[in-house]
Amino acid sequence: MKSLIKNYKKEFIIMGILIGLILIIFLFQIFQSKETTNKILENHDYIIEKESLKEENIITHRLPYINLNNKAAELINKEIISKYYLLKETENSIFDYTYTKTDDIISLLITSSICEYGDSCKAEYISYNFDIKNNKLLNNEDLLNMYNYDLDIIEKTIKNKLNEYYNHELTNKYIDKNMSFEQYLSDRNIDDYNDVNIYINKDNKIIIYKTYTLSSGISIDEEFISNPFEFEIN
Repeated sequence: MKSLIKNYKKEFIIMGILIGLILIIFLFQIFQSKETTNKILENHDYIIEKESLKEENIITHRLPYINLNNKAAELINKEIISKYYLLKETENSIFDYTYTKTDDIISLLITSSICEYGDSCKAEYISYNFDIKNNKLLNNEDLLNMYNYDLDIIEKTIKNKLNEYYNHELTNKYIDKNMSFEQYLSDRNIDDYNDVNIYINKDNKIIIYKTYTLSSGISIDEEFISNPFEFEIN
């Protein structure tokens, strides 16, 4: 009788282990499917290079494709394609992109510019951020909230950095010594801090992109700042 009870116990233990293993495998498969079902092309990355253009052995245009199965991505892909082909046919133009995947966020930054003869290049930045866990497009406020910031950080970050540029240019006599910081901002047509694009870089830092007017009489040393339209939230 004792031997029979022991055998039953062993069978129950083995059955429990088998059920546990089956449950683990089942849950793992569900988790894997949740990670991949948001993609249109399962065996590809979230951002795919669909096309590129090379001029004089230099790649000047690259077309990204957002590999996500949602309506926002579908509409954005159409916008990107339209912009890409427009600039592809424009002389002295550039259309490029970079992207990162940080935790559950896909961040795509598109950089384009047109360089007119005798003038500086006109840069434009457009960013798109997706929450791949919930399969949705994030606006700037959504994204900042995920990093425990609110929208006020945008104006604060831009003004702090521009104040550095202002003082640097005053010190080097690039601008009139009587120019106020308010005038400095006004000369660059900086009065709207909502018209910005936000990108999450590979170091998980929030980068704000805002273009503004750089007048011909104003200079910023390249060794001091490489991109005057880029503002990192510290």
